Amino acid sequence: MEININGMLCDVSCNEDIPALENWHPRLAYLFLSLKNPHFTKELIIWFIEVCQTHFERGIICIVDEPYYHNLAADFEMEQVPPEHVDKLKKYAHQKQSMVQKCLNTIGSLNVQLAPWFLLSLYTPQWMKDEIRSAFELKGLFYNQVLHQVSISRRVSFESEKLEHYAEFVLSELPVLSHAFYALPQGVVDFYPGEDSSQFYDTVKSGLFANELPKITKFIQSSKPLIYANVLGVRREGDLITR
Repeated sequence: MEININGMLCDVSCNEDIPALENWHPRLAYLFLSLKNPHFTKELIIWFIEVCQTHFERGIICIVDEPYYHNLAADFEMEQVPPEHVDKLKKYAHQKQSMVQKCLNTIGSLNVQLAPWFLLSLYTPQWMKDEIRSAFELKGLFYNQVLHQVSISRRVSFESEKLEHYAEFVLSELPVLSHAFYALPQGVVDFYPGEDSSQFYDTVKSGLFANELPKITKFIQSSKPLIYANVLGVRREGDLITR
């Protein structure tokens, strides 16, 4: 369902009935900033902060940086990535962090904070990380789903030997996002300028991976459903300006 939120058109989805915008207020608003997504501009950051001020009690912006080290390792086919490439990634992540902090300082927001990925990972229960790792090593339904997702996102042949190496990105990201999206009793709204990543969690909730991810399946099934807002673009004088 398309909703105009503070001048920005969003394609909103949820595996249950979507509540009215005025009822989103108790939920936590998330913006996970991907280093490889060019649509995370200063304008989008400012818009998110203003949306949080208008519609939410609290918002969190998190720069997804650490999972990308797994992609670097896969690119170079080695555990130790050349230091200059690690430094380049760190520098780019720092630039994004500085951009977000400047936006927060400019607006003077009190209910939006910048949270580092490593902190969210630290708060993620170890059992979630262990169960996802164990399920992948079973090489069953979950394993095939992850490799299929990686094959599409990385544009790598499903038969490629590197596919499992690139899957480390997903395996490091999934437990952290699962906890972030479903641990809070009041629920979460995830804003992101891109395709609906919540489809994976809908699949988990359906019980498809119940034999391989029993605890995570039960955890998601018993939690408040995630609202996903795909940020499409800006409405100006009736015209849509896409991302």
